[in-house]
Amino acid sequence: MKKLSENIWLVDPPNRNFPHSTCIFIKDEINCLIDSATSQEDFEYLKEQNISVLLGSHGHVDHALRNSEYPEAQLLLNEKDHGYVASRDSFLQMLGSDLFGSENFNNMKIDRMGYRFRPADGTHRDGQKFVFGKTEVEVMHLPGHTPGHSGFVFPREGFIFTGDIDLEPFGPWYGNVKSSVDEFLESLERLRQLGPDFVITGHAPEPFTSGIARLLDEYRDVIFRREKEIVRLLHAGKRTIMEIVAEQPVFQGHPKRIFVFEYMMVWHHLERLMRLGKVEQDGDCFYLVEGVRPSNLNLG
Repeated sequence: MKKLSENIWLVDPPNRNFPHSTCIFIKDEINCLIDSATSQEDFEYLKEQNISVLLGSHGHVDHALRNSEYPEAQLLLNEKDHGYVASRDSFLQMLGSDLFGSENFNNMKIDRMGYRFRPADGTHRDGQKFVFGKTEVEVMHLPGHTPGHSGFVFPREGFIFTGDIDLEPFGPWYGNVKSSVDEFLESLERLRQLGPDFVITGHAPEPFTSGIARLLDEYRDVIFRREKEIVRLLHAGKRTIMEIVAEQPVFQGHPKRIFVFEYMMVWHHLERLMRLGKVEQDGDCFYLVEGVRPSNLNLG
Protein backbone atom coordinates (compact mmCIF):
# COMPACT_ATOMS: atom_id res chain seq x y z
CA MET A 1 0.00 0.00 0.00
CA LYS A 2 1.13 3.53 -0.76
CA LYS A 3 0.31 6.45 1.51
CA LEU A 4 -1.27 9.33 -0.41
CA SER A 5 -2.10 11.58 2.53
CA GLU A 6 -2.57 11.40 6.30
CA ASN A 7 -5.73 9.35 5.94
CA ILE A 8 -5.71 7.91 2.40
CA TRP A 9 -3.88 4.86 1.09
CA LEU A 10 -3.60 3.49 -2.43
CA VAL A 11 -3.99 -0.29 -2.31
CA ASP A 12 -2.16 -1.52 -5.39
CA PRO A 13 -2.20 -5.31 -5.78
CA PRO A 14 0.99 -6.93 -7.09
CA ASN A 15 -1.10 -8.98 -9.50
CA ARG A 16 -2.77 -6.47 -11.81
CA ASN A 17 -4.52 -9.15 -13.83
CA PHE A 18 -8.13 -10.21 -13.49
CA PRO A 19 -9.72 -10.29 -10.94
CA HIS A 20 -7.71 -7.55 -9.17
CA SER A 21 -7.68 -3.77 -9.34
CA THR A 22 -6.36 -0.75 -7.51
CA CYS A 23 -8.43 0.25 -4.48
CA ILE A 24 -8.47 3.22 -2.10
CA PHE A 25 -8.43 2.79 1.68
CA ILE A 26 -9.60 5.69 3.86
CA LYS A 27 -8.46 5.31 7.48
CA ASP A 28 -10.25 8.05 9.39
CA GLU A 29 -13.00 8.47 12.00
CA ILE A 30 -15.01 6.20 9.70
CA ASN A 31 -13.00 3.68 7.69
CA CYS A 32 -13.94 3.19 4.05
CA LEU A 33 -12.70 1.04 1.17
CA ILE A 34 -13.33 2.10 -2.42
CA ASP A 35 -13.50 -1.10 -4.49
CA SER A 36 -12.46 -4.33 -2.86
CA ALA A 37 -10.48 -6.42 -5.38
CA THR A 38 -7.25 -6.43 -3.39
CA SER A 39 -4.59 -9.08 -3.10
CA GLN A 40 -4.91 -11.65 -0.34
CA GLU A 41 -2.01 -10.05 1.51
CA ASP A 42 -3.67 -6.63 1.59
CA PHE A 43 -6.98 -8.20 2.53
CA GLU A 44 -5.41 -9.81 5.60
CA TYR A 45 -4.53 -6.31 6.79
CA LEU A 46 -7.74 -4.57 5.73
CA LYS A 47 -10.09 -7.09 7.29
CA GLU A 48 -8.74 -6.03 10.71
CA GLN A 49 -9.34 -2.31 10.07
CA ASN A 50 -13.01 -2.11 11.04
CA ILE A 51 -14.13 -0.95 7.61
CA SER A 52 -17.65 0.46 7.85
CA VAL A 53 -18.35 1.51 4.26
CA LEU A 54 -17.61 -0.08 0.90
CA LEU A 55 -18.00 2.33 -2.01
CA GLY A 56 -18.11 0.56 -5.36
CA SER A 57 -17.03 2.25 -8.57
CA HIS A 58 -19.11 -0.36 -10.44
CA GLY A 59 -20.19 -3.96 -10.24
CA HIS A 60 -17.59 -5.86 -12.26
CA VAL A 61 -15.94 -8.73 -10.40
CA ASP A 62 -12.45 -7.27 -10.68
CA HIS A 63 -13.60 -4.33 -8.56
CA ALA A 64 -16.12 -6.12 -6.31
CA LEU A 65 -14.07 -9.27 -5.64
CA ARG A 66 -14.06 -9.14 -1.82
CA ASN A 67 -17.34 -7.35 -1.12
CA SER A 68 -18.74 -10.43 0.59
CA GLU A 69 -15.68 -10.65 2.87
CA TYR A 70 -16.61 -7.45 4.70
CA PRO A 71 -20.00 -8.54 6.07
CA GLU A 72 -20.23 -5.73 8.63
CA ALA A 73 -19.55 -2.96 6.08
CA GLN A 74 -22.32 -1.18 4.21
CA LEU A 75 -21.96 -1.73 0.46
CA LEU A 76 -23.03 1.27 -1.63
CA LEU A 77 -23.23 1.20 -5.43
CA ASN A 78 -24.97 3.27 -8.07
CA GLU A 79 -28.43 1.73 -8.47
CA LYS A 80 -27.91 1.11 -12.20
CA ASP A 81 -25.15 -1.38 -11.35
CA HIS A 82 -26.97 -3.29 -8.61
CA GLY A 83 -27.70 -6.12 -11.04
CA TYR A 84 -24.01 -6.90 -11.35
CA VAL A 85 -23.67 -7.79 -7.66
CA ALA A 86 -27.14 -9.11 -6.80
CA SER A 87 -26.71 -12.70 -8.07
CA ARG A 88 -24.92 -14.82 -10.64
CA ASP A 89 -27.92 -14.76 -12.99
CA SER A 90 -28.39 -11.00 -12.85
CA PHE A 91 -24.62 -10.49 -13.27
CA LEU A 92 -24.62 -12.57 -16.45
CA GLN A 93 -27.69 -10.74 -17.73
CA MET A 94 -25.89 -7.42 -17.29
CA LEU A 95 -23.02 -8.85 -19.32
CA GLY A 96 -25.34 -10.05 -22.08
CA SER A 97 -26.27 -13.67 -21.37
CA ASP A 98 -29.81 -13.20 -22.72
CA LEU A 99 -28.24 -12.55 -26.12
CA PHE A 100 -25.31 -14.97 -26.07
CA GLY A 101 -26.10 -17.60 -23.45
CA SER A 102 -24.41 -17.85 -20.07
CA GLU A 103 -22.02 -20.56 -21.32
CA ASN A 104 -20.20 -17.93 -23.38
CA PHE A 105 -19.07 -16.22 -20.19
CA ASN A 106 -17.49 -19.25 -18.53
CA ASN A 107 -14.03 -17.81 -19.10
CA MET A 108 -14.89 -15.07 -16.59
CA LYS A 109 -14.06 -17.79 -13.99
CA ILE A 110 -16.53 -16.38 -11.45
CA ASP A 111 -17.38 -19.85 -10.17
CA ARG A 112 -13.90 -21.38 -10.16
CA MET A 113 -12.32 -18.47 -8.30
CA GLY A 114 -14.89 -18.69 -5.50
CA TYR A 115 -16.45 -15.26 -6.03
CA ARG A 116 -19.53 -14.81 -3.85
CA PHE A 117 -22.20 -12.36 -4.88
CA ARG A 118 -23.35 -9.86 -2.31
CA PRO A 119 -26.28 -7.54 -3.06
CA ALA A 120 -25.72 -3.85 -2.43
CA ASP A 121 -27.05 -2.45 0.85
CA GLY A 122 -27.82 0.93 -0.65
CA THR A 123 -26.94 3.42 -3.34
CA HIS A 124 -24.66 6.32 -3.96
CA ARG A 125 -25.52 8.98 -6.53
CA ASP A 126 -23.88 11.68 -8.56
CA GLY A 127 -22.86 14.64 -6.41
CA GLN A 128 -23.38 12.84 -3.12
CA LYS A 129 -20.79 13.79 -0.50
CA PHE A 130 -19.38 11.53 2.17
CA VAL A 131 -17.49 12.83 5.19
CA PHE A 132 -15.42 10.18 6.95
CA GLY A 133 -13.72 12.60 9.36
CA LYS A 134 -10.98 14.73 7.84
CA THR A 135 -11.56 13.01 4.51
CA GLU A 136 -14.30 14.14 2.15
CA VAL A 137 -15.33 12.22 -0.96
CA GLU A 138 -17.80 13.26 -3.66
CA VAL A 139 -19.39 10.75 -6.02
CA MET A 140 -19.06 11.48 -9.73
CA HIS A 141 -21.30 9.37 -11.99
CA LEU A 142 -19.20 8.47 -15.05
CA PRO A 143 -21.27 5.99 -17.06
CA GLY A 144 -20.34 4.28 -20.29
CA HIS A 145 -18.17 1.40 -19.07
CA THR A 146 -21.25 0.28 -17.16
CA PRO A 147 -24.50 2.24 -16.66
CA GLY A 148 -23.68 2.98 -13.02
CA HIS A 149 -19.93 3.39 -13.27
CA SER A 150 -18.74 6.14 -10.92
CA GLY A 151 -15.60 7.93 -9.90
CA PHE A 152 -14.78 9.53 -6.57
CA VAL A 153 -13.50 13.07 -6.14
CA PHE A 154 -11.17 13.96 -3.26
CA PRO A 155 -11.47 17.78 -3.28
CA ARG A 156 -8.99 18.52 -0.50
CA GLU A 157 -6.32 16.29 -1.99
CA GLY A 158 -7.07 17.36 -5.57
CA PHE A 159 -7.43 13.95 -7.21
CA ILE A 160 -10.11 11.71 -8.69
CA PHE A 161 -10.31 7.94 -8.52
CA THR A 162 -11.68 7.11 -11.97
CA GLY A 163 -12.20 3.35 -11.72
CA ASP A 164 -12.26 1.78 -15.16
CA ILE A 165 -11.69 5.00 -17.00
CA ASP A 166 -8.18 3.64 -16.76
CA LEU A 167 -6.31 5.68 -19.43
CA GLU A 168 -4.57 2.49 -20.57
CA PRO A 169 -3.33 2.23 -24.19
CA PHE A 170 -6.01 -0.33 -25.13
CA GLY A 171 -8.61 2.42 -24.70
CA PRO A 172 -12.16 2.57 -23.32
CA TRP A 173 -14.05 -0.69 -22.71
CA TYR A 174 -17.82 -0.83 -23.23
CA GLY A 175 -18.47 -4.49 -23.89
CA ASN A 176 -21.61 -5.16 -21.83
CA VAL A 177 -25.14 -5.04 -23.15
CA LYS A 178 -25.91 -1.81 -21.27
CA SER A 179 -22.58 -0.10 -21.87
CA SER A 180 -22.66 3.06 -23.99
CA VAL A 181 -20.17 4.75 -26.30
CA ASP A 182 -22.02 8.07 -26.09
CA GLU A 183 -22.06 8.02 -22.29
CA PHE A 184 -18.37 7.11 -22.21
CA LEU A 185 -17.55 10.12 -24.38
CA GLU A 186 -19.64 12.38 -22.15
CA SER A 187 -17.90 11.04 -19.03
CA LEU A 188 -14.47 11.69 -20.53
CA GLU A 189 -15.45 15.25 -21.39
CA ARG A 190 -16.78 15.79 -17.88
CA LEU A 191 -13.46 14.69 -16.41
CA ARG A 192 -11.58 16.90 -18.85
CA GLN A 193 -13.63 19.95 -17.91
CA LEU A 194 -13.06 19.31 -14.21
CA GLY A 195 -9.29 19.45 -14.69
CA PRO A 196 -8.06 17.34 -11.73
CA ASP A 197 -4.50 17.76 -10.44
CA PHE A 198 -4.00 14.01 -10.77
CA VAL A 199 -6.03 10.87 -11.24
CA ILE A 200 -5.81 7.35 -9.91
CA THR A 201 -7.36 4.65 -12.05
CA GLY A 202 -8.41 1.10 -11.38
CA HIS A 203 -5.68 -0.55 -13.42
CA ALA A 204 -2.77 1.81 -14.13
CA PRO A 205 0.34 1.00 -12.06
CA GLU A 206 0.86 4.60 -10.89
CA PRO A 207 -1.22 7.76 -10.46
CA PHE A 208 -1.27 10.10 -13.45
CA THR A 209 0.14 13.40 -12.19
CA SER A 210 0.57 15.53 -15.30
CA GLY A 211 -0.87 16.04 -18.79
CA ILE A 212 -4.29 14.79 -17.72
CA ALA A 213 -6.20 16.62 -20.47
CA ARG A 214 -3.90 15.20 -23.14
CA LEU A 215 -4.21 11.69 -21.72
CA LEU A 216 -8.00 11.95 -21.70
CA ASP A 217 -7.98 13.16 -25.31
CA GLU A 218 -5.73 10.31 -26.41
CA TYR A 219 -7.92 7.81 -24.57
CA ARG A 220 -11.06 9.28 -26.19
CA ASP A 221 -9.49 9.21 -29.63
CA VAL A 222 -9.21 5.42 -29.45
CA ILE A 223 -13.03 5.38 -29.67
CA PHE A 224 -12.91 7.46 -32.86
CA ARG A 225 -10.21 5.25 -34.39
CA ARG A 226 -12.31 2.16 -33.77
CA GLU A 227 -15.32 3.85 -35.29
CA LYS A 228 -13.38 4.92 -38.37
CA GLU A 229 -12.19 1.34 -38.81
CA ILE A 230 -15.79 0.10 -38.67
CA VAL A 231 -16.74 2.66 -41.33
CA ARG A 232 -13.79 1.49 -43.44
CA LEU A 233 -14.99 -2.11 -43.15
CA LEU A 234 -18.53 -1.12 -44.16
CA HIS A 235 -17.10 0.77 -47.13
CA ALA A 236 -15.11 -2.35 -48.04
CA GLY A 237 -18.31 -4.40 -48.22
CA LYS A 238 -18.61 -5.94 -44.76
CA ARG A 239 -22.34 -5.91 -44.08
CA THR A 240 -23.23 -7.93 -40.97
CA ILE A 241 -22.02 -7.58 -37.40
CA MET A 242 -20.39 -11.00 -37.64
CA GLU A 243 -18.42 -9.96 -40.72
CA ILE A 244 -17.24 -6.80 -38.97
CA VAL A 245 -16.43 -8.57 -35.70
CA ALA A 246 -14.32 -11.14 -37.57
CA GLU A 247 -11.99 -8.28 -38.55
CA GLN A 248 -11.47 -7.31 -34.87
CA PRO A 249 -11.78 -3.53 -35.24
CA VAL A 250 -11.78 -3.14 -31.43
CA PHE A 251 -9.40 -5.73 -29.99
CA GLN A 252 -7.18 -5.87 -33.09
CA GLY A 253 -5.65 -9.24 -32.25
CA HIS A 254 -5.26 -8.47 -28.55
CA PRO A 255 -4.50 -11.73 -26.67
CA LYS A 256 -7.30 -11.06 -24.17
CA ARG A 257 -9.96 -10.72 -26.85
CA ILE A 258 -13.31 -12.27 -25.92
CA PHE A 259 -15.73 -12.65 -28.82
CA VAL A 260 -18.88 -11.50 -27.04
CA PHE A 261 -17.18 -8.32 -25.82
CA GLU A 262 -15.91 -7.48 -29.32
CA TYR A 263 -19.42 -8.11 -30.64
CA MET A 264 -21.06 -5.82 -28.07
CA MET A 265 -18.55 -3.03 -28.61
CA VAL A 266 -19.02 -3.17 -32.39
CA TRP A 267 -22.77 -3.13 -31.86
CA HIS A 268 -22.57 -0.05 -29.62
CA HIS A 269 -20.53 1.69 -32.32
CA LEU A 270 -23.09 0.80 -34.97
CA GLU A 271 -25.84 2.16 -32.69
CA ARG A 272 -23.96 5.44 -32.38
CA LEU A 273 -23.21 5.65 -36.11
CA MET A 274 -26.90 5.19 -36.84
CA ARG A 275 -27.80 7.93 -34.36
CA LEU A 276 -25.27 10.19 -36.09
CA GLY A 277 -26.88 9.50 -39.45
CA LYS A 278 -23.75 7.81 -40.83
CA VAL A 279 -25.06 4.23 -41.05
CA GLU A 280 -28.43 2.65 -41.81
CA GLN A 281 -29.68 -0.86 -41.11
CA ASP A 282 -31.65 -3.19 -43.35
CA GLY A 283 -32.41 -6.46 -41.59
CA ASP A 284 -29.13 -8.02 -40.54
CA CYS A 285 -27.11 -5.77 -42.83
CA PHE A 286 -25.60 -2.33 -42.27
CA TYR A 287 -24.75 0.23 -44.94
CA LEU A 288 -23.08 3.61 -45.02
CA VAL A 289 -25.53 6.41 -45.68
CA GLU A 290 -25.10 7.81 -49.18
CA GLY A 291 -22.18 10.18 -49.32
CA VAL A 292 -20.46 8.89 -46.18
CA ARG A 293 -16.92 7.73 -46.82
CA PRO A 294 -13.89 7.03 -44.59
CA SER A 295 -12.23 10.07 -46.13
CA ASN A 296 -14.94 12.56 -45.10
CA LEU A 297 -15.91 11.11 -41.73
CA ASN A 298 -16.42 13.55 -38.86
CA LEU A 299 -17.23 11.80 -35.56
CA GLY A 300 -16.16 14.32 -32.92
